Amino acid sequence: MIASVWFCLYAAVVRASVRNEMETIDATEGTTVTLRTDLTTKTTGDVIVWTFGPADTLIAQLVNRNTVTLSSERFRDRLQLDTQTGSLTICNVGISDSGVYKVLIISVEISNKQFTVTVYAPVSIPAIKNISDISECQTPDKNLSHSNISEATEDQSMQLQSTPIRTDRGSTTDLCTVLCSLTNGPHVNLSWTKGKRTLKQTNNLDVSVLLCLHLEIHIQDNHIYSCVAANPISSHSTQLNITQFCPQVGLSRVHCCGAVERLVRLVLSAVVGLAVVAILIHHFRSRTVLNRRVEHKF
Repeated sequence: MIASVWFCLYAAVVRASVRNEMETIDATEGTTVTLRTDLTTKTTGDVIVWTFGPADTLIAQLVNRNTVTLSSERFRDRLQLDTQTGSLTICNVGISDSGVYKVLIISVEISNKQFTVTVYAPVSIPAIKNISDISECQTPDKNLSHSNISEATEDQSMQLQSTPIRTDRGSTTDLCTVLCSLTNGPHVNLSWTKGKRTLKQTNNLDVSVLLCLHLEIHIQDNHIYSCVAANPISSHSTQLNITQFCPQVGLSRVHCCGAVERLVRLVLSAVVGLAVVAILIHHFRSRTVLNRRVEHKF
C-alpha cells in the first residue's frame, strides 16, 4: 500500500522535473546491463523509483538509500539496486527485456531519466553457397524488401546486376555466381566486401525471412571477397573460397598455369641452347688458335 502511495506521488511530480535526460543502450543477449542515475552523493530523504514499459510498471524503488524494494516478477532475481547511487543493474538480459526504463529521482532536485534499451542476439555466421543452392531464398535477392548497392562498379570484374549480362571482358560463361545467406534478426545487415570496400548490402525488416545476397565475379578475378553479417553489437564474416564454389576458376587457372609453364620451358630451352652454342663456338675458336700456335713453332 505504501509503495503504491509513493508511486502515485512520484508519477504526479514527474511533470515538474527540473532535469530530464534520455539515454540509448544496446546490449548483447546474456550480458549484464547497468542503468546509471549519475548520483554520487548520499543525501537523507532521497527517493528513487524505477519503472519499465509503456505502462510504467514499478520494478524497483529506493527510499533514504536504505530501504530497497524489488517488486517485479518479470525480472525475478535478475535485478540489483545500488543503495548508494540508485543505479539499476539487470543481469542475464534477454530480447524481451528490450524497452523503455524510467527512473524518477527526488533528491536536492527532482529529475527524470529515461533509458531505451535494445537487446540483440549475437549475429550468426553467414554461409556462402553455390547459386544452385538457393531454394530457400527463391530468386536471388528477390525476398529482400530493402536492398542497397553502396558502390557504383569501378572494377569491371564485378557485376552487381541480378542476372548475368555480357561485358567487354567476355561472355556470361566467364562469370561465377555465389550466394551468401544468413538467418535474419533485428537490425541485421548483410554485405559483400572486396578487401575493406563494401560492394553491396541488404537488410529486411521481416525477421522471419532468410537474408540472401548474391555475387557475380569473373573466373580470373584474384581479389579477396568476404560476406559480412553485422548488427549493432556484433559482426561475423566468411571469406569466399573461389575455387571451392567456382570449379571453372580452378580449370582456368590450371590452363593458365599450363600455358605459362610451357612458355617458361621454351624460354629455358632457348637459353640453354644458346649457351651450348656459345660454349661450342668458344671451344672451336680456342682450338683453332692453339693449332695455329703449334704450326707456327714448327
